[in-house]
This record gives sequence, structure tokens and C-alpha cells, in this order.
Amino acid sequence: MSEDAFLEQLAISEVIARFENLRLVPSEDSGIVLRGAVDFTASANGCRTVTDSYEVTLRIPEAYPSELPIVHETQGRIPKNFHKLAKNALCLGSPFRLWTLLKRNSSLANFIERVVVPYLYAYSLHEVGEAMPFGELRHGVPGLADDLGDMLGASDTETSKAYLHALSQKKRIANKRPCPCGSGMRLGRCHNRRVNALRLAFRSYRGRRTA
Repeated sequence: MSEDAFLEQLAISEVIARFENLRLVPSEDSGIVLRGAVDFTASANGCRTVTDSYEVTLRIPEAYPSELPIVHETQGRIPKNFHKLAKNALCLGSPFRLWTLLKRNSSLANFIERVVVPYLYAYSLHEVGEAMPFGELRHGVPGLADDLGDMLGASDTETSKAYLHALSQKKRIANKRPCPCGSGMRLGRCHNRRVNALRLAFRSYRGRRTA
């Protein structure tokens, strides 16, 4: 795909219109790079409204949205111990949840609005000692289990693990087992639609990761 076609796919003009202090900069690798300020006003989950700005670099791979952008905060405001990945990249959330979000709307503006801004908003609150509006997710497999459980309405870690186990089973087997929600009904007569839909998405995601 040519660079012009890739920029059109990303709806880059929409990004620049919404975040006017972001600019395209030359990239040494494939994909594109945006650099500059992400200015926002945000509120969520009863937390106060924040107006703030962060200097960032977004590297959008050529395989986007199958591969997620890599985002760095470039002024050293966000410390390394605050939800960071390798090489100081921002840990923006569960990869599976981000992938499902982009499956529904892959525009880059949507990614910045729905993923990058909430992370920055949460840090703005954390920075002054206030509670973060979205909680904190553990890294690795435990965090994935917690996030899948949250997507299925689990209220605790054990229920999340039970849902994750149901996702790993074939539909005909899982539907005959007790529903992880604790209703006493078989999964096939309780949360089967929600679990089955997520199972298909999760298998597609894992297949993409191992391809």
C-alpha cells in the first residue's frame, strides 16, 4: 500500500482537524509517525473534568489496525513505573480489548480519542493524588483474564478465571457446564450468547497473534 493510500485509510485529515498540534514527521521505518501535543478536555465515571496537554509520539505500523500503534510521552512527565511497556511505551490497556475496539472503528482519530486520551486523563488525575476513573489492570495473563472477566460482567478474580476457562473450551462442551456467573443454570441457558461471541473474537485475536 502506498503512503498516500495508508494516510487515507487512517483518515489522517480527521486526526489533524481534531488534534491540531499533531504533525506528520519523517519515519525511518515502515508506517507513519505523528508527533506533537495531544490537547484534551475529558471526564469519566464521576471524576472531575480535566483540561490538559501532553507531548507524544505515535508510531502507526503499516499493519494497522492488526498491529497497534506505539505511543510515547516525550517530555518525561509520566514516570517509568506508571503503566509502561518496553522502551517506555505507554501501556494503553489490554491488547485484546484494544483490538476489539479497532475492529469496530479503525480510524486513528478514534484510537486517540478512545485509547490515548483516557490514559492521559487518568494520569492527570493520578498525578495530583486523585483516584483514576478506570481502575488499574494487571499486566500479562492475569490482566487479560481480569479484562475478559470485566467484559463478561465478572465481579471477582475467580469468576474471571471461570469465564476464561469457558472461553477456552469448545462451545458444545462449555454450554453444558455451570455458568460462571453462579446462577446455577447451564451456560447454554444463561450467558452463552455473550461468551460465544467473545470466544469467536478471542480465537480470531489469538490466531492473528500467532500467524
